[in-house]
Amino acid sequence: MFQIKYDQTRKKEEGQYFVELTKNRGLEIVNCDRLGYWCDKPHLEHFITEMLKHFNVLDMVNILLKK
Repeated sequence: MFQIKYDQTRKKEEGQYFVELTKNRGLEIVNCDRLGYWCDKPHLEHFITEMLKHFNVLDMVNILLKK
């Protein structure tokens, strides 16, 4: 699962977006692999640009509206 959390109380130069990628290895929440870091908006824009190399705009809209 990919999650992004925004914290406006952090300094912009330290990154205000916490990006976390989680992979569950079982049914228990504590049994998972995690990778997380703070980044800024340009890094998120780069991430989206890279995703668009693999998904077309309609795919992205469907992903975003699936919630």
